[in-house]
Amino acid sequence: MTNVTRLNGGIVLALLLVLAPVTMVSAADAEGSGQSGNASDQSDAAASNEPVTEADLEKFAAAYGQLQTVRAEYGQKMQQAEDESKQQELRKQGQQAMVSAIRDEGLKIAEYRRIGKKLNNDEELRSKLQSMMQEKNDNSG
Repeated sequence: MTNVTRLNGGIVLALLLVLAPVTMVSAADAEGSGQSGNASDQSDAAASNEPVTEADLEKFAAAYGQLQTVRAEYGQKMQQAEDESKQQELRKQGQQAMVSAIRDEGLKIAEYRRIGKKLNNDEELRSKLQSMMQEKNDNSG
């Protein structure tokens, strides 16, 4: 099953599964940097009105693909872990890898979350992302 098929079948669920760990890491980043949750919420609200550009969507698509890879890799490692403490360690490593994957594509965590939220609420934007990912799959296959 391709990423596009999964995207067509349930983008809201897929995004929630991907965004949940990133949200937890983002909250941890905010705590570690001394930011308050309210300041972060206010900046998220202001940013939510910004349009999603073609470049943003391309970065999101690339990050989404990387997150699927990280999720699969760490999911398998967690299933093979001997005990709960090892699973927790792997979960933390996986979350850090997800954050790195998003940043490596040129997005901030808040930007990724903003685009994900917009995708959940904008059918036209979802369709554009699906087309973009389909085209990428067609060109790589």
